[in-house]
Amino acid sequence: MMDFAEWSLSIQTQIIYLTICISVPSMALYIAQIVTIVRHKKFHNSFYVLFVMRAIPDCLGVLNSFYGQRLNAIIGGALYPIYSQFPNWMFAMNFFITGHTFQANFFATTFILLNRLTAIAMPTKHEKIWQKFLPLITIFVYFVPTLMYWPAFKMNAIFILRDPNSTTDRGFYIYEAGDNVSINGNNNGHDIEKKLLCYALATFLGHAIVAIQFALTDFWLVDDPKTRFMFASYFPLIMDTGTVMLSGYYCGPAAHSVNS
Repeated sequence: MMDFAEWSLSIQTQIIYLTICISVPSMALYIAQIVTIVRHKKFHNSFYVLFVMRAIPDCLGVLNSFYGQRLNAIIGGALYPIYSQFPNWMFAMNFFITGHTFQANFFATTFILLNRLTAIAMPTKHEKIWQKFLPLITIFVYFVPTLMYWPAFKMNAIFILRDPNSTTDRGFYIYEAGDNVSINGNNNGHDIEKKLLCYALATFLGHAIVAIQFALTDFWLVDDPKTRFMFASYFPLIMDTGTVMLSGYYCGPAAHSVNS
């Protein structure tokens, strides 16, 4: 009888197609919001700077998942000869970008929550304070994960077939060798701050779900390759929901409230 892990692996392709249906429109909305924020000065405040700061690794992480997992699972037969010619650093880059974007998301989410806290605790001063420290925060969010994850390029990364015994399924995984497998004088300001706080909490929840999935896969299930692969099957769905979908769709009402 097929257990849950085997069943999850058997429907991995369907899960990936589902995540593509989620991620493509979410990414389009996300990018449209980034362009809107950059083009309109009324959005040039600390909160939306942090929003864009986090949106960049969000989008990069999703694109990297196409390179490192999704495409090689659904069209592995076509990509297998190409990937087999790649040098080691191109496989290791997948691990680096995955870790870097996850950690950058974590830092940016933390700063967004702090931004909402100071907006409530010190509404008259918080924007000046944040504008002063935003350059340092930007360097921190992007540079610290680089220092943390550059050793990933030292990994002996390989790719392994999803089903070595199959003559038709040429899907594969990239794996590590040796691993076990504003205040404006009216009441609208309070409503805006509430909506932005809800946005920060909602996206924090999304990133927390992604973090839990990382922890389960990389630590708790480190000695169970089959279950690790099962969780890997759900990774695109969890990542898309926890990052670009929540951030993209929830920011719309928040931005509209500022605009109105």
